[in-house]
Amino acid sequence: MNKGNLDKVVVKPTRNSFGIHAKQDFKKNDKVMVVPKAEIITMDQVTQDKNVKIVLDKKVNEQLISEKKDLFALFLMSQSVDKDTRYTDYLYSLPEAPLKNLPLFYTNEENAMLKGTDLPPIQKVLSDNIFKDFETLRAVVPGWAETNFESLYQKFVHLHAIVSSKFVMLNINGEETPALVPFVDIMEYREGAQTTCRFD
Repeated sequence: MNKGNLDKVVVKPTRNSFGIHAKQDFKKNDKVMVVPKAEIITMDQVTQDKNVKIVLDKKVNEQLISEKKDLFALFLMSQSVDKDTRYTDYLYSLPEAPLKNLPLFYTNEENAMLKGTDLPPIQKVLSDNIFKDFETLRAVVPGWAETNFESLYQKFVHLHAIVSSKFVMLNINGEETPALVPFVDIMEYREGAQTTCRFD
């Protein structure tokens, strides 16, 4: 981060990612941190990506089941190929694969323990939808058809899951828009915690 204010918190590495810790107790309505606009990823940044532009120009996005999440995941895939972007540090902070704590990545044994709950059918629908959207994108994104299917698909699923778990909604110029906000997206994991994210 080259701007902003993180004076009240400290970022520490965890087993496969990073965690944010308070340096002090906070009171209601305290401002915890400030993240500069330049570090926030919104749909405006996503639609500037060359591969996302191809998808939009061909109107392939209209065929996607989870359009916004798919486009964000596609954006992150493009950024991860370039080793020197303004989002390099953010990409470095994201959890590594596999995300074993998410149901989408449960093993057969773990899924067997969920028998009798509503999660398996929901999980299957989610998995099927991601696969369908991946196939749709693979048909138009340059180089994807020639890339090893399994490795490319696993990377897409991994980033799709990250986007799904880290999305925050921001009101920008009166419009609610999804965004990826560094550090803010790893807050509020403690039960009962309540934080809000505001765009100024």
